[in-house]
Amino acid sequence: MTTLAPAPFRVVVGTLNLISDNRNPLQFTPCVKDIEASGMSMEQYETALTEAEAALDAYTVGTCKEEVAGNEVVAAIFNACVEGMGMKDDTKVAACMSKSVPEEQRLDLRLDNRWGPEDGHPLPFVRRNPIIFALSPPVPPKEGSEEGDVASGVEGKAEGGDGGDGGGASGGETELNQWSLARADPDGFRGGMVSFFEARGPEHEEDADEKAVALARKRWTSLLLFDFMCSGALCAAPEAFDKLARCSHLIDPTTAAPLPLQHHFSNLMAPIRAMRGRQELDSTPIVMGCQEMPVDARGEVIESSGFGLLYICLHLKN
Repeated sequence: MTTLAPAPFRVVVGTLNLISDNRNPLQFTPCVKDIEASGMSMEQYETALTEAEAALDAYTVGTCKEEVAGNEVVAAIFNACVEGMGMKDDTKVAACMSKSVPEEQRLDLRLDNRWGPEDGHPLPFVRRNPIIFALSPPVPPKEGSEEGDVASGVEGKAEGGDGGDGGGASGGETELNQWSLARADPDGFRGGMVSFFEARGPEHEEDADEKAVALARKRWTSLLLFDFMCSGALCAAPEAFDKLARCSHLIDPTTAAPLPLQHHFSNLMAPIRAMRGRQELDSTPIVMGCQEMPVDARGEVIESSGFGLLYICLHLKN
């Protein structure tokens, strides 16, 4: 009697951290290939980076006071908080992000990851930071619309328009993203920022002790300073920031328009499609672990793979 040995079983296992909700073209340092694709030399890139950093470094607490002065509620809380933190009008906000400054002056940005532009809070305005949320819409998307309807470039105007009329988020039939609107209508953009911080005043329990109240006020003030610093720097050095953004993997270097998620997924899945084409792996199960994956993007991952994945392990980010 002959006993046949079982055929070897193969399975391909992979993992990806897609960060597919990233809307900040400046979050990561670009590779040399992306810098060259933008049409810049390394020297030109470094010059733009220096100019952008200088604009961030130049923003002061006094400038922020002026920008919120028109709202009595926000100005009163803000002025009291910065005084309590020991900040002067000439204090540079960027310097307060360093661990080298006294702890009472150091920004506490723990709200940065909690208050996003789409956190579901019922407000007329979403949180606005034209760098951190550069490619996000400045107002909640209309019901039934797709995120891709926000067809804006990163050079201060919507495609097919002139940057809007300064009266809101719409420019013709397209909507500006935050990067564009901050420059097309800087006063209106900052007005939306002030409205947001007024509506999201320092959050603490009604019966919270004095220390908890002080902490809530500091975190609120820290985030306000950070968001206004980013907005001010972008408007102060727009050409430098545009050059940096063109080097991002999120941006088409030719048109300066944001690339759709499908483009990124397709690139990521290319090695898997090539592997699937090899005869010995044609029917091999593939296990793909995807971290930081929005729930509504699952279909795009499967579609961009070019075949039906047998197993998909998703770490869903709601």
